[in-house]
Amino acid sequence: MPVALRLPKGRILLKSFVGGALFGEVQPGTRDNELWVLLHGWGRTMADFQSFAALVADSTDSSWLVRFDLPGFGTSPAPRKPIGSHEYAEIVGDAIGQVVASMPSPSEVKVFVIGHSFGGRIALSLTSLSLTAFTLSAILLSGVPLLRNSASVRRPKMSFRIAKLLAGNGLISKTRMEALRVRYGSRDYAAATGVMRDVLVKVVNEDYSKLLENLSVPVLLFWGTEDTTAPLVVAEKAVGKCPSHITLQSMPGDHFLAVTFPKMLLDAVEDLVQRTRD
Repeated sequence: MPVALRLPKGRILLKSFVGGALFGEVQPGTRDNELWVLLHGWGRTMADFQSFAALVADSTDSSWLVRFDLPGFGTSPAPRKPIGSHEYAEIVGDAIGQVVASMPSPSEVKVFVIGHSFGGRIALSLTSLSLTAFTLSAILLSGVPLLRNSASVRRPKMSFRIAKLLAGNGLISKTRMEALRVRYGSRDYAAATGVMRDVLVKVVNEDYSKLLENLSVPVLLFWGTEDTTAPLVVAEKAVGKCPSHITLQSMPGDHFLAVTFPKMLLDAVEDLVQRTRD
């Protein structure tokens, strides 16, 4: 039976979860019935939310907090095989369950998940799981490529498509083909190595239309109007998928709005929490 964590408010505890599949920092608060989960973007780490966590710790009335290094980033090892957002959500869901089980009153805990970019893909994918270890109360998403459309999908250059054809017939070496993939691929693709490159290919081809249409929990879209990675129009179209559950809050800022402006993010999360109480 899990033992409740009785750490002083604001004290951070680094822990391993799901048999070492991912690591995270647990920050106890004064609200023993509330847990905020922070999920970072691709190529980032839980350090993105360090300033946000500090603001929460300084509050006299604060939720419990957990920040994870998602598998393949920071302190967490990469998955053994290429997995998508759904499988990431299964791992994160198990880890959240472990945190909740260690809190003073597990059965009373409401969980709020904040996901930036790649972390938002995972946060939304949690809604497709049969969660029994905790109650998912609401989600905040920021800069998440929720929908795929012809305007956002870049067709590879003709020279690269020809090279792939030649490589398939053994006319171009693997080394040369790898160099071309790095040259013509995205910055994230070029930076990724090993299994994480295959993970990236898998997740960027995902579409979340069905998950958005079948939402049963409130979702707040916290968006920068100058986001070029996940343009505001993506968020606006997402609202149309389930207007009864999705709210859009946009403001001046780029793709890293949630990371750059922790106080605005905190206000948005508190507003979302309050909505679930009303």
